[in-house]
Amino acid sequence: MKVLIILTSHDKLGDTGKKTGFWLEEFAAPYYVLLDAGAKITLASPAGGQPPLDPQSDVADAQTEATQRFKKDEAAQRALANTTKLAEIDAAGFDAVFYPGGHGPLWDLAENADSQRIIEKFLAEDRPLAAVCHAPAIFQHTKRADEMSVISGRRVTGFSNTEEEGVGLTKVVPFLVEDMLKANGGLYEKGPDWGPYVVVDGQLVTGQNPASSADAAKELLKLLSRSTTSQPGGASVPPNSMSPYPKTFSHVGISVSNLEAAVAFYEKVMGWYTIMKPAVVKEEADTAIGKMCIDVFGTGWGSFKIAHLSTGDRIGVEMFEFQNNITPPEFEYWKTGTFHFCIQDPNIEDLVAKIVAHGGKQRMPIREYYPGEKPYKMVYVEDPFGLVFEIYTHSYEMTYSKGAY
Repeated sequence: MKVLIILTSHDKLGDTGKKTGFWLEEFAAPYYVLLDAGAKITLASPAGGQPPLDPQSDVADAQTEATQRFKKDEAAQRALANTTKLAEIDAAGFDAVFYPGGHGPLWDLAENADSQRIIEKFLAEDRPLAAVCHAPAIFQHTKRADEMSVISGRRVTGFSNTEEEGVGLTKVVPFLVEDMLKANGGLYEKGPDWGPYVVVDGQLVTGQNPASSADAAKELLKLLSRSTTSQPGGASVPPNSMSPYPKTFSHVGISVSNLEAAVAFYEKVMGWYTIMKPAVVKEEADTAIGKMCIDVFGTGWGSFKIAHLSTGDRIGVEMFEFQNNITPPEFEYWKTGTFHFCIQDPNIEDLVAKIVAHGGKQRMPIREYYPGEKPYKMVYVEDPFGLVFEIYTHSYEMTYSKGAY
């Protein structure tokens, strides 16, 4: 299990004349969580060598058990004094990445091309990556293959505007982490100021503040234990040869009555992005796609329209418009086959209102799975084309796991 921890090399707090850098607790706490779990840790920074420590994180009332342990750990101090230059890092050699915060990343890691390269590679390959407090600044310019932000449509957290105001640096920092995450399409969440709050979205872990550092590292470990048995480059193998490895979803295929209108609806309402615009596939046996379609549909279908979209967690949505299509007069839930699909959005009320405003229907009241106990909600809705689907506020795993909060 090889983990890369990337720290800032920036030490100037804007034009204040004061020093900044990385926050000690945000490095020390994750470092020992990962080290004690058996991880082989490599430390890196843009400039290499000793990263600058934010002096405010070294005052007496900022000390924790992890920071005190670090001050007695000569091996950890030597490793920190000799970080590898980020430009020399090959992301393929690591199973996970962790970014500690401090105000420094707002100036250097937010703009660093080598950091962007690593982030884009990890998230494109669906490998575990974590960032805590100000470190989510690293997502300011990172893009997916479709040129949208890597956090667009994903649940994230980071140092809140009210916390920045609380330390008196709102006018000093180059941008506010919360504002940037929202501007890039992230589904920003936060807990009480200065309390631990961690968000996990797929293989992406973000923590709100210094108090979230250890918990963020623990969540990263959970992802590592589920996804790999330490195969650098992101390859996964079954942790137990007697048990099949859980497969991932590639895409779902749905049939609609008006393809162009359906694509527009799901782009505007769900924020899904189009990979391939509507096109026509004609019945023929001369091309690979033509032969595939005959294999699936038989003969006599003539032609159909098709488009490809993708969700915020990179699940494909393949939309078809067939000739002589028929919209069922009612929700035929009793028929064998695919019953429904489910979308996840913590802002369930807003999404339902948007669906209705764009011609869809709300088929039931929004319900709570565990009223007064857990914040899990669900609802069934219908798009303007007669397709019924469900919305959850939380992941499937969290909703049905007894151990979820």
